[in-house]
Amino acid sequence: MREITKQAAKALFLTVSARGLLGQEWTVTLVESPSYESGTAHTGAEHILFVNYQNPGELVRTAALNAVTKEFISLHPSSFETSRIRDTDGEIQGGEVGQIMDAEPTYHAALWRGTQSSFVDLHPSEFARSRVNVVSNGQLGGSVTDSENNEKAALWNGTDGSYTNFHPTLGTYRKSKILALSSEKQGGQLKSEAVIWHGSADNFTRLAPFGGPSFSAVTAMTETMQGGWFQQGTNKRAALWEGSRETMRLLHPPTVHGVSEIRAMLDDYQIGYAGNHASLWRGSDDTWVDLHAIAVTKFGAAVTSSSILDLYKIEDEVFIVGSVYLNERSVVAIWHQVGTEIALPDLAQTKLANLSGRAIPGTGERAMIAGLVVDRGTEATAPLLLRGIGPALRAYGVNNALDNPRLSVRNRGGDLAAENGGWLASPAPAQIRDSARVLGAFALPESGHDASILFEAQENLFTVQLDDEVDSSGVGLIEIYFDDQRAQSGGLKNLSLRAFAGRGEAAGVAGFVLKNDSRPEQLATVLLRVIGPTMGDHGIQTFMPNPVLTLRNASGAEIVTVDDWGDTTDIPRLRQAMADVGAFDLPEDSLDAAVLVELLPGLYTLTAEDQTGASGVVLMEIYLVE
Repeated sequence: MREITKQAAKALFLTVSARGLLGQEWTVTLVESPSYESGTAHTGAEHILFVNYQNPGELVRTAALNAVTKEFISLHPSSFETSRIRDTDGEIQGGEVGQIMDAEPTYHAALWRGTQSSFVDLHPSEFARSRVNVVSNGQLGGSVTDSENNEKAALWNGTDGSYTNFHPTLGTYRKSKILALSSEKQGGQLKSEAVIWHGSADNFTRLAPFGGPSFSAVTAMTETMQGGWFQQGTNKRAALWEGSRETMRLLHPPTVHGVSEIRAMLDDYQIGYAGNHASLWRGSDDTWVDLHAIAVTKFGAAVTSSSILDLYKIEDEVFIVGSVYLNERSVVAIWHQVGTEIALPDLAQTKLANLSGRAIPGTGERAMIAGLVVDRGTEATAPLLLRGIGPALRAYGVNNALDNPRLSVRNRGGDLAAENGGWLASPAPAQIRDSARVLGAFALPESGHDASILFEAQENLFTVQLDDEVDSSGVGLIEIYFDDQRAQSGGLKNLSLRAFAGRGEAAGVAGFVLKNDSRPEQLATVLLRVIGPTMGDHGIQTFMPNPVLTLRNASGAEIVTVDDWGDTTDIPRLRQAMADVGAFDLPEDSLDAAVLVELLPGLYTLTAEDQTGASGVVLMEIYLVE
């Protein structure tokens, strides 16, 4: 395939190892990107991965991901609805762009050179559709399809006018396509059989065994060998050839049910899948390594499938790129041998570490409710420390504190997930005490009247409600901590606090912590909203009529104050940020407050008070904008 610098491996963290059948120990490392929900990656030059991502409700689009800085650069051309990269040689990326909402969906072969502006439409105008499947040494192989749906092998040399027809002119073949390239040969499928071309359309060798019709394809190749699949019975089987049909040998592991296929080759390594497992071979079925099992060893049942896309070599070290399906999303994965010298870069992103919300809890629509969206990262669960505090506030000068706080946790469907009315009566008071100490939370009185829960979040969306067990009134404090001491990845994605608030001691107050221990100089973009009038559109009767948002740092210095968000000069950017994080829209003439701020890691306080001194229900929201 290709050789690239060691920067390509710098996207590596979260390492786990397992012993493979090749007598070598292999590891897998996950490259998390906060900017896409699912996708796959192909290796690129240096530390760049080229990914196809799909956000909920959107079509597949392509982008460049800097695995070190996490910079996510869209390569998608705005004139098309969808785009996909299928291969890269490090310098050139090839795939297709498309319009799929039309009555007759169309796809055009495309190339990029690492940027959106470098996009080139390779589509020959005389055909209905085209696409690139493989890129090697500046050449792009794929196919074009005519108006009668005949697919024909095609080759490009890196420009929009370089199309060469590789469909045989002899015979009556209706279908051919290039799926693999070496320096002098082209591999793929002719009709339904594996084939290699020797530099021109009519100079080819069929690789399917004699004895009647068979289905097969060449999907990868080196200078001397071809890899792909051969259909045996009803199942595809991974296969290798050495230039002729007589040399075919099957690599399908005898212990695996289902299909297998070779996707890429480098030297004497072959990668692909067997069943739904990422797999590695070195020339025979008894050399099979189940790469999927390595990920399962670490992450257990949270990993349901894996796939392989490409491999590359740095000096004598082999790296394999693919993805694992983990916690209902696709995460880019890199497998490599233990003992390789890989510099682990600082990839930590700023996270929301905790939230504290202070108000006077009530009943009905005046209930005090914190909402949180949890990113579990590569973990099966997200460890949280939740606290509902009343009596302990008196030591900090709050005289009218809640007497008997009760904490309730509910999932997305509204089902009760956990509840506590006194932390000493919880199943694990010692662990609650230790967790609070490790996370820097103040100690709770041993009287035990304050509430606390150690919660393992198995889903992504929860609400935490604070009220009084006997319905008395008073100031209460909700605290939510993400325990990064017990989780290698993940964090809090956004936080909200809904409460009935007024002025002074009754003001709505939300404290939050941005954390990035290894990159304290990195600014994070944060969307803050304090919503009153628009709550009326969501069924709230006693909303705060004209909330004012104030943000202060840990020293109490004011950073920004915002009254009516529609009076700002940055409405388009605010609207885009709201859409990006999934927040509901605000009418431009509403008296709600919203602002985008760039913040360093640290402690911040968000305050909501009405401009006229009125009281009412207010929603305070904190979003990390990625």
